[in-house]
Amino acid sequence: MTSNWSDQLSRVVARRSHPQRFVTHSNGRVVYLGEAPLVDVGPNLAALDRLRQIEDQRNRILGIYAPTAARIEVVPSDVIERLVGENEAMIRAAEVELGILPSLPELPEPRFDQII
Repeated sequence: MTSNWSDQLSRVVARRSHPQRFVTHSNGRVVYLGEAPLVDVGPNLAALDRLRQIEDQRNRILGIYAPTAARIEVVPSDVIERLVGENEAMIRAAEVELGILPSLPELPEPRFDQII
């Protein structure tokens, strides 16, 4: 499928959609709303959906859509804990430097094996 072919197909589908051309039928009879026949929008909606499908396929062929690949990285918990500790230390140093918090002694890490 080339771009030229899809453009031509789009024009053909667009020419086929005219709201006054289709009327609603039920059991082989035309459905009326008052004096005028009820317009059937189903074929026009189908034509619009077909145009959307053609455009979507054209965009995929031409590579217009952004790539869908994702990068997934597994980070071990010890690395996360080390980075969190480094960030906390940097925040604490900035707070002390700015005078937001008084200098406090470092607290030891809690040991969970001693909790009863």
